Amino acid sequence: MGITDLKKGAVFQMDGHPYKVLEYGQKVMGRGGSIVNVRIKSLIDGKVLQKTFKGNEAIEPADISYKNVQYLYNDAQTY
Repeated sequence: MGITDLKKGAVFQMDGHPYKVLEYGQKVMGRGGSIVNVRIKSLIDGKVLQKTFKGNEAIEPADISYKNVQYLYNDAQTY
């Protein structure tokens, strides 16, 4: 998967951690290729980072799954 395949809301893996794309911007530099600026959020600890990638870099898609859950009740100090 190429870095230019990303879009807002996409999830990918970098350095062994999953990240979600919050903002995506691409600049084409003519013969120099393109530069991709992304604002990403770590799905592990919630940190938000600003990263710049070259347009020809490859990224690894994250293996994630979504589940609908329902909060039922609060039992003393546990949930």
